[in-house]
Amino acid sequence: MLEGGALVAWGNNGEGQLGDGTSAGPERCGSPPTEEACATTPVLAGGLTNTDVKGIAAGDWHSLAFGPPNPTVTALSPKEGLPTGGTVVSITGNELNGATAVKFGSANASAFHVESNTAITAIAPQGSGVVDVTVTTPEGTSPTSTADRFSYMNPAVAAPKVSGLSPREGPAPGGTTVTISGNNLTGATAVQFGANRAAHFSVNPEGTSITAISPAGTGTVDVTVTTSGGTSTTTAADRFTYRALAPTVSGVKPNEGPAHGGIYVAITGSNFAHASAVMFGEAMSTNFTDVSEGMIVAEVPEGKSVQFGTHQTVPVTVTTPGGTSATSSADEFTYNGSL
Repeated sequence: MLEGGALVAWGNNGEGQLGDGTSAGPERCGSPPTEEACATTPVLAGGLTNTDVKGIAAGDWHSLAFGPPNPTVTALSPKEGLPTGGTVVSITGNELNGATAVKFGSANASAFHVESNTAITAIAPQGSGVVDVTVTTPEGTSPTSTADRFSYMNPAVAAPKVSGLSPREGPAPGGTTVTISGNNLTGATAVQFGANRAAHFSVNPEGTSITAISPAGTGTVDVTVTTSGGTSTTTAADRFTYRALAPTVSGVKPNEGPAHGGIYVAITGSNFAHASAVMFGEAMSTNFTDVSEGMIVAEVPEGKSVQFGTHQTVPVTVTTPGGTSATSSADEFTYNGSL
């Protein structure tokens, strides 16, 4: 072994004992029939020139040259982190002094510090999947093993939150464009208005707002958003109120009758559900039935201040939870004092 770590050998080379990559030699040694290739002068061992060989072990037929051991990684703590990087990882191993690089897969650690010959602290870079953590020193790079594997884990998806609605009410048939404000709305798979699902909605890129079209509904309901992180918890901030539409009267048949009332008329129109009152001017019908949302049959009450031989025309109005119908010429009923 020469100064600087170069290794030379001499002697028989019939089986490549000289380590120069051949089984030939500049001379022949021995006598036939056992004559074989050899070198009586030192031959440079192939592949070891200028290496830092620290010692040799010689045998009858072969020799072993050895140098400083490569670094090894035997454990990581923790063994997983976020894809965004930044996880502080303790690397345990051997021959770690003089480390010139720490890699997580093919990416260099964001930073590292050699604590001792058996410990390094490193900051994980950005990454994905499962990677081997390796340490490089002047002697080489640690071999990979199951002990050096680091997993980039997807962060838990936070549950969505609804913090506000605009507007907070709309008509019962639906169709209102509602802006839903909140957090963690990205990837929304469903928007519910109570038990009814919004057929159309879109999420802004920041995941802080959803524009949805309200489905049909009644009363006050909670608007909830569902993502892979779960469904938003209901609060007072997510409540949407359905407004019943005001009724309209489009016709009264017959549209005239005696001043004392007592006849029945068919009132046609829309949004008559849950009618609570039918008025003939200032007189209330005490007997009416909402046959459908578009028809009410009502008994005409006695006309007020109708003199014999005169006529009085009054509006017929219907009241529901949506309000009272507006008057028009279509809803007029005439009391005939001559009948």
